[in-house]
Amino acid sequence: TALFAYGMAWGVNEGILDRETYLPILGKACSALLAARRSDGLPGYVQLVAYAPGAVERDGTQLYATGAFILAGLELAKLAPLTIPSEPKLSPSVVSATASPSSAATKPLAAIGEPGTSAFVRMVPERMDDIAWENDRIAHRIYGPALERHEPTGSGIDVWVKSTRRLVIDEWYRGADYHKDHGDGLDFYSVHQSRGCGGLGVWDGGHLYVSGAWQNYQILESGGDEARFQVVYAPWDANGRKVSENRLMSLKLGSNLTRIESVFTSDSPDELVIGIGISNGEKGGTLVQDKERGILSYWMPESPKNGVIGCGVVVDPALVVGFAEDNENYLILVKTAPGKPLVYYAGACWSKGLDFKTCEAWNEYLRAFNRN
Repeated sequence: TALFAYGMAWGVNEGILDRETYLPILGKACSALLAARRSDGLPGYVQLVAYAPGAVERDGTQLYATGAFILAGLELAKLAPLTIPSEPKLSPSVVSATASPSSAATKPLAAIGEPGTSAFVRMVPERMDDIAWENDRIAHRIYGPALERHEPTGSGIDVWVKSTRRLVIDEWYRGADYHKDHGDGLDFYSVHQSRGCGGLGVWDGGHLYVSGAWQNYQILESGGDEARFQVVYAPWDANGRKVSENRLMSLKLGSNLTRIESVFTSDSPDELVIGIGISNGEKGGTLVQDKERGILSYWMPESPKNGVIGCGVVVDPALVVGFAEDNENYLILVKTAPGKPLVYYAGACWSKGLDFKTCEAWNEYLRAFNRN
């Protein structure tokens, strides 16, 4: 807004743009800039340095935005008298935009509620383009296309464990070393290119074929009792078959498990076998494969310093066709078809957290979990 206002005001002052046409527009721009100021006078709602539009917050500011604000102000001051409408009331919420605004699949996003003791999700442009979500029990993130261009990542689901009911995503991304426990939790789960904690792929011929990072995303709800968002994965090759995925993810307050609803498209109408995985990068833990209840659970080996992460997947037992393991994952295999929603739940706990101290307690939670 500041840069467009500066350019238009300069054009009017230099006699390039028609004054009567542009003055009403510049009055509105000036009103919006004034409304976006923080209590200390600095401009707020500032986009961080990123390759594409991302989340902004009322108090978010940067030095370059101050420069743009001053440039606009100097040119606007030369236009006096300038009629400035009453300042608009800007929402205090975090506002997000898609990472791929040119894509035909992209849709405008609703406003996102401010973090609190709630279920929360946002895209994180200050760390490439993670999408991170959490509630009062657990936190997760998935990696985006910007990070994938810099290092091997993929579509696995990461786990952030915590020992507090408050939200930590914004605080941890703000600059703290979240690989160390400062009293409220940390990130010590290793995803690499595995499925992490509940990612998936197409299982065919003893091999798991997986997508890259998400291509488009949309935040649907955040800041209340449930965080909901949608991600789209570009087509990938599954042993000669093209497959793409549209995934809806939601995490309710008070739950350790994220609901995942995936709809696949393919160049073949034939049935798909999907492998939903948990990373097996750390051997020696307790693995549970319960076909009757539709459960895959892995209680990792204990870290002397950080404790234990337990991961779990819960799916309709009628869909389960077996279990498997590859070089990176323990897998529960389920059947689905292109165009048909596949619903399952995936999540994690921490032995140093507030809810599940033992493997037995975690597995009992998974067995009793209500999928409805």
